[in-house]
Amino acid sequence: MALSKGLLAYQQARRDETLCNIDEAIEYLRDKQLPVTKTSIADEMGKHPNTLKQEYIRIHLLQYPEFNPNIQVPKVVSLADYENQLALLKSNLLKMQRTKENLVSENRRLTLENKELLDKYQRLLGRYQTDVDAKIIQF
Repeated sequence: MALSKGLLAYQQARRDETLCNIDEAIEYLRDKQLPVTKTSIADEMGKHPNTLKQEYIRIHLLQYPEFNPNIQVPKVVSLADYENQLALLKSNLLKMQRTKENLVSENRRLTLENKELLDKYQRLLGRYQTDVDAKIIQF
């Protein structure tokens, strides 16, 4: 009984050590901006990639967004990128405002032109009706 308890404690200590090594390897890979994969972790630890297929390791890896698609990682944007994006959005806004102003003025011009054409049509229609009425033979 004591032997089995000692053996279980030893195995648990080895598992804990392996998990700590995995955490350190992931941290190192992230710091060096290298891809975090099971193969790269195993290479960094000096272990065979099949080591990472054990159940307790797979469960441990689920706490990292690289191995759990349900974890959302917020994107970190540098201040320079943010300012560039802001400047681009401002310039696009100005372009859109100018386009809108041009379209509004074009719409006004076409509305006035349409009104003038309708007036001309009404006058022409009135003259035509007057001319037709004048040519009709009264009985």
